[in-house]
Amino acid sequence: MRHALALALVLCLPLSAQASDPDKPHPHAQVFTPITTAPDAASLNAEERATLDEGDVVLQQQQGEDAGWGLAVQYIEAPADVVWDTILGYDHYPDRVKGVKTTEIYKREGPSFWLDMQCSTAGIKYGLYTINSVYKEQGWMAWVLDRDRKSDVYDMIGYWRVEQVRTDPPLTRLDYFTQMKIRGVPGFLMRHLTGGALEDGTAWVKKYSEQTWGSR
Repeated sequence: MRHALALALVLCLPLSAQASDPDKPHPHAQVFTPITTAPDAASLNAEERATLDEGDVVLQQQQGEDAGWGLAVQYIEAPADVVWDTILGYDHYPDRVKGVKTTEIYKREGPSFWLDMQCSTAGIKYGLYTINSVYKEQGWMAWVLDRDRKSDVYDMIGYWRVEQVRTDPPLTRLDYFTQMKIRGVPGFLMRHLTGGALEDGTAWVKKYSEQTWGSR
């Protein structure tokens, strides 16, 4: 499972005992506080800054039995607008993000759009309905669950932070954060969702942003 969400992209997960449903409200109470202001750049220590400068991803994470959060920071050799086009290119997600089968924006209002993302892993289908608010001029976007529809997570929030740190040649810093609560999922899966899948969440953005920029 990867998202990148918006989603993520560690935003889809296999839960055979549950089933997303656009005709039912989300049955679980909100656990996490939605992100409503621009997030600061994640604080990095000297070792993490060195890792970032070497072109590798920096990961910070914390997991429990049924909840966890993860943060990935990555440099991308492309302008911020190209990175944004990659993140917001949901029509390409089925081809670019492993496990994502379909995406559909079913509502728009102001800076926000409502996204239906359907996924499949090992033959198990699952889905998420999220409200995504984009503030490109401020360099960030965030998401929460659409509670008018039933998703296959208990609760979830997250954000992308996009900051161009150099113009010639272009270099953009990408921060990706996700926090989720899931019930009935083994601890190893939670560790995966905020570990390996988290790293993949920025890797695909880096790959396709740099490909796009390199072809111009």
